[in-house]
Amino acid sequence: MFGYLQAGCLGKRYRQLYAHCCQNMWQREGRLSTLFHSYEAVFLYALAADLKLCHHPEDSAPVCCRLYKKCAEKRSEREEQVADFCAAFAVLLAEIKMRDDVADDRSLLAKFVLWWLRRSIHRGHQQFSSIDQGFESRLENILKAHQQVESDGNSGLSEFQSATRDGFAYLFSLLGQKLEVDRATVEKLDAIGGHVGASIIAFDCAMDWQRDLKRGQANPIRSREASQSALLIAQQELSGAGWLCSAMVGPESLTAQILRHRLASLSLKKNSAPVSITLSESNVTSAARRRTRAVLRRGGFCDACDCCGGCDCGGCECGGCDGGGGGCCCGGGGDAAGGCSCCMDLGGRRGCCGGSNSDCGCCCDGCATGSEDDKRSRSNKPQQRGDLQRNEPIEEPQAIGSMIGKSGVALGPLNPSGIVLLEGTEYPAKTQTGLIEANSLVRVVEANAYGLVVRSG
Repeated sequence: MFGYLQAGCLGKRYRQLYAHCCQNMWQREGRLSTLFHSYEAVFLYALAADLKLCHHPEDSAPVCCRLYKKCAEKRSEREEQVADFCAAFAVLLAEIKMRDDVADDRSLLAKFVLWWLRRSIHRGHQQFSSIDQGFESRLENILKAHQQVESDGNSGLSEFQSATRDGFAYLFSLLGQKLEVDRATVEKLDAIGGHVGASIIAFDCAMDWQRDLKRGQANPIRSREASQSALLIAQQELSGAGWLCSAMVGPESLTAQILRHRLASLSLKKNSAPVSITLSESNVTSAARRRTRAVLRRGGFCDACDCCGGCDCGGCECGGCDGGGGGCCCGGGGDAAGGCSCCMDLGGRRGCCGGSNSDCGCCCDGCATGSEDDKRSRSNKPQQRGDLQRNEPIEEPQAIGSMIGKSGVALGPLNPSGIVLLEGTEYPAKTQTGLIEANSLVRVVEANAYGLVVRSG
C-alpha cells in the first residue's frame, strides 16, 4: 500500500533527494529505521523543497545514502523541521501498515515491528501532537473509519478511498501548519495529499483483488474489468495531484515529474497484457508477508523477483513490481545476487547495478561491477525515461509542442483533470473550461512538461 510514489528511474536529482531523506532518517531514528523509509516521505520532502521551504541537495551531493552516513551537514532550522517531519511521517506510515497487518492477519512479525519501532512512533506522535493537539483522536478516527468500511462488506471503492484520502490530506496539511505557511498553501497541500491517498487505495484494491477474493478479505474490486477501472481512477487522482503541483511550483518541478513518472508506469501496468495467475495456496504469498515485504522494500512488492529488496537508493522498476516497467532492471534473482545491492551491505556485496540487464542507474553513476560488455551495453541502451543524470520532463519540449491541435479521447471524465488517450499514449490532462464526459473527443490547446490542456472536440 505505501511505497507507491516510487520514481527510482527518474534521474540523478531525485536519487540525491532520496539519499538525503534516507540520511535524515538514519540520523534521527537510527540506521535500521531506514528499512521503513518511504517514497511518500521523499515526495513530501521534494514538495517542501519545490515550495522553497527547504533546499534541494547540491549538484555534487551523493546519490547513495551510504556516502552520507558520516556527513555533518549544516542545515537551517527550517530544513531541520522538514527533515524531522518527513522522518516522523515515514515511521507513521510504517505504524499504520503494521497495525493493519495485525488487524487483518494477526501478524506476529507486524507486532514485533510495532514493538521495535515504539520509541520512534512515540517521538513521531509527540511531534504531530505539538502541531495539532487533536492529532491522536484524529488519527484513531481515521483508522476506525477505514476498519468500519472494511467490515461493512458492501462498500464501494469511493468509501474505501475516503479514510486514506482524509488521512493523507491531514498529514500533508500538518507540514504546512508546522512551517507556518499561508492558508492557501495549506489548503493546496491538503488537496494534494488527498489525491495521493485516494490513488494509493485505488491502486491497492486493483492489484490485490484476486488475493483478497481468495482469502475472503474486504475489497470492492471483484473482477478484472473492475480492476482496470480502479487503475484508471488511481491515474485520475494522481493527475489531479500533478496539476496542483504544476500550478504551485511549475510543471518541470521535481514533484510534478515524480507524479508524471508514476502515471506513466501505471499506464504501462494498466495496458499490459493480462497475466494468468494461479490462485493455489502454494503460489499465493500470505497477506502479512506481502505487506511487510512492501514496507521493507519501500517500492511495493514484486511477484516476479525480490530484486528491489536490497536497494536503498530510489528503487527500480521491474516487470513484476508496482512500477510496471518492461523487464527487470536489476537483473532479477530472488536475493538480488545480480542486481541492486548498493546501499545496505547484503552479505558483503557492495557496488551497484551489477546485473547485466541493469539500466536503472539506481545509485552510483560509475558502476564498477559487471563485465565490460555489460557496461557498454548499459551505456548504449536508450533511456526511455529521460537522462538519468538529470531531472528531465518525460516528453522532450519539441514533442510537447507538436501535440497542440491534435485530437484524442477522454479516458473517464475530466472534472477538471483526468487522463486522455492521444495517438496510443495516455497523458494527464485537464479541461480548458467545464467538464468533459468520459469517451468524449478532445483537442489539445496547450501542453507543458507535465500534461495537456484540452477542450471538447
